[in-house]
Amino acid sequence: MKSRKVLATLIAILMMCTAVNFVPAITASAKTVNHQVVSASDEDDSGDEDDSGDEDSNSGAIDEGEDPVENDTVYTENDMKTDLSNFSVYQYCGDSLLWYINGTTLIIFGSGKMYDYGETENTAPWKDRNFDKVIFRNGIEYIGKYAFSNSGVKSITFSSTITEIGSNAFDHCMNLTKVHLNKNLDKIGSQAFLGCAYLKNFIFNNTLSEIGYQCFEECYRLNYIRFPKTLQTIAPNAFAKCKALKSLYCKNKIIN
Repeated sequence: MKSRKVLATLIAILMMCTAVNFVPAITASAKTVNHQVVSASDEDDSGDEDDSGDEDSNSGAIDEGEDPVENDTVYTENDMKTDLSNFSVYQYCGDSLLWYINGTTLIIFGSGKMYDYGETENTAPWKDRNFDKVIFRNGIEYIGKYAFSNSGVKSITFSSTITEIGSNAFDHCMNLTKVHLNKNLDKIGSQAFLGCAYLKNFIFNNTLSEIGYQCFEECYRLNYIRFPKTLQTIAPNAFAKCKALKSLYCKNKIIN
C-alpha cells in the first residue's frame, strides 16, 4: 500500500515536471497534444451526422489514403491541476495507471497498460459508478478487457498513445453511437464493440491492422465501412448480424 502511494506521488511529480515543458506553449487556440475524440450524437451541436467532408454521407467512412479528421483536445494546465487536485481519490487500474471521476467524466492517466477485467468477477473498479464520458490521457497504451462493458458511456477521448483495445472493452455500450479511433491504434480485440446496437458511425484510423472475432457483431445500425489500407486481418464473424450494413470497401488484400 505504501509503495503504491509512493508511485502515485512520483507520477504526480512527473506530471508537474512535464508541465514545465509544454504549458507555456498552450494558448486558447493551441492544439499541441493529440487526443482523438469519440463523439456521441448528443454532442453533435450542429445536428449533422457527418463531422467533415472526409466522411461518406452515409457513415463514418473515411476517404482512402487520407488520415481521419482529428478533433484534438488540449491537455491544458487546468486539466493537469484538476488531475493533481484529485490526488486523494486516485485508484489504480494498471501498474502505472490511475483513475478518478470528476462529475460524470472518468479520467485515466499515467503510463503503460490497463489491467484486464472480468464480466462478472474481478470487474472494473468503476463498474457501478455513474459516468458517461471517458478521457484517456497520453501515455496509456492498452485498454483492458471488459473495462467499459455494459456501461453508459456516450463519449470517449482516445489518446494517441493507445495501440490496442482489449476484448469486450466496450461491448453493449448502448449509448455509444459514433467512434473515431486514434491514429496509432493497431489492433481491436474480439467482441470489443459487440452489441453496441446504436453504433452507426465508426471511423477507422490509417494504422489499424487487425479486427478481432465478433468485434462488431450485433451492431445493428452500422451501415457502411471503408477499411484502411493497413488492415491485414478481419477475424470470423467480425460483422455478423450487422443488419444495416450494405457496403464494405477495402483496396488492400484481407487475410481472414
